[in-house]
Order: sequence, then structure tokens, then C-alpha cells
Amino acid sequence: MKSDMLAKRKSHACELVEKKSAAIMERLFALPEFRKAKTILFYAAKKDEVQTLEMIQKALDMGKTVALPITVVEGKNLVLAEVRNLSRLSEGAFGVLEPMDYVPVKPEEVDLVIVPGVAFDVHGDRLGHGMGYYDKLLKQMPDALFIGLAFEFQMVEDIPEEEHDVSVHKVVTEERVIGCGQDKTFC
Repeated sequence: MKSDMLAKRKSHACELVEKKSAAIMERLFALPEFRKAKTILFYAAKKDEVQTLEMIQKALDMGKTVALPITVVEGKNLVLAEVRNLSRLSEGAFGVLEPMDYVPVKPEEVDLVIVPGVAFDVHGDRLGHGMGYYDKLLKQMPDALFIGLAFEFQMVEDIPEEEHDVSVHKVVTEERVIGCGQDKTFC
């Protein structure tokens, strides 16, 4: 499933990625949970993922604290760094943008996590890239709300859940917001 979904994502036309990402951003920013969040962990998207740079800039413009994971891994845990200016992002490992200035953000300070994924199901299960870094990170934030961003074609009927997996509470696509059946109060 993973290789098929990655191939499908890579074949998605660039203009469709931009158009659908804009629709996803509109739905995400309309959520009360997003508006209430003070500190948001985003991911820096690769070219075929739901694009997040405009979202990050808009969140910064709204006065939110924004963090990104950086490729420094402490004991198999991702480290978070604050984003203050998009011009101060540079390519890190795996070609992913990250802050050049290391201003640490503690996982427990994060209210809302925008979670990447290769595929999601309506139960909130997620297929990642298989290294488990995000699952470990999410376990450090039991009070945060987890929202996956996906193109509608990335929604599948069922993703087999493994013991270490952490589910998301919602998934936002260009067509809908999916509450994943997990009760989560926020702020």
C-alpha cells in the first residue's frame, strides 16, 4: 500500500497539489481547535505532500508559535525548533526544510500537531514512512490534538494498526474534515 500511495502522490500534478492544499488550509484554519491553539507543530512538506509553508506563514501572521521537527534526533526522539521567519529555513536531512536558528520547543508546550502521512483511514490510523519518529513524538504530547492533512485520494478504508502507532483525532482533506471517532477535548 505504501509504495502505491507514494507513486500516486508523486504523479499528482503540481497545480492540483497547490489548489488542493489551499482548500485544505481553508478547512484547517476554520476549525475552532486551530483558532484556539497557541503553539502548533507543523511539518515542512515535500513537493508532493499537502503544502504547509503558506499555512506556517499564515499561522505566524496570526501570532501563533510555530514549530517544526528538525533532523537532530536525541535518543531516537525528534527535536522541535521554533519557526520565526520562513526565510530562515534551510534544507536539512532528507531534503526537508527546517529552522536554521535552533530555538527549542518542548513537546509538552504544543497544543496542536499537524501530522503528515502517506495514507489515513477514518479511524485516525495513519501510514507513515516507517521509521516511527512521529509516533514517538506524539506519545510525548498526550494533551495535544493531532490533525492529519491528506489529499482525498490518501484516505483508505483501513490501515492495519500496530502496537506502537498513535492515531490522529481528525483528518482534513480538500473535501472534508473527518472526526476520527476519538473523544478529545481541547482548550
